[in-house]
Amino acid sequence: VKEVLGFEPAEVLGRQTFEFVPEEDRDAMRSRSQVILNLGMPFRNFEHRVRRADGSELWVSVSGIPNYDASGKIAGYRGALLDITKHRAYEQELVLQKEAAEAADRAKSNFLAMMSHEIRTPLNSVLGFADLVLDTQLDAVQRDYLETIKRSGDALLVLLNDILDFSKIES
Repeated sequence: VKEVLGFEPAEVLGRQTFEFVPEEDRDAMRSRSQVILNLGMPFRNFEHRVRRADGSELWVSVSGIPNYDASGKIAGYRGALLDITKHRAYEQELVLQKEAAEAADRAKSNFLAMMSHEIRTPLNSVLGFADLVLDTQLDAVQRDYLETIKRSGDALLVLLNDILDFSKIES
């Protein structure tokens, strides 16, 4: 109690657990605690926030066993708490990083879809006109140049499709 919460043991004996829980968490904690009391069984890893003696807050994981009075009724619980503040901060950071990664992935997919359209439209126009011109009377040099344009355009279209297929698999 002294090490984690900063209170002397005598300062917490006889006080309700709720006194150490932030006000906005008390109702939820009371509900969960009532279930535990009604079951009358040991519990493990009950996570909640608590206020330290200096007013700062930390997350703890509490485990406990029932403490019975002379008549055999549960008088309370005896247990231990573990400071899990860093663990919770790491979890929260992982969630934020996961959300950022998912947003970046969506942005990448949207960008690739847009670029696909923006590149394919003029490329298809170039390839279409190359086909039309190849159907006309051309000398050998002109035909060779247009066939090079057509082959290069087709190769570019295959490359573009492969990149888009790869990005779909990656998503």
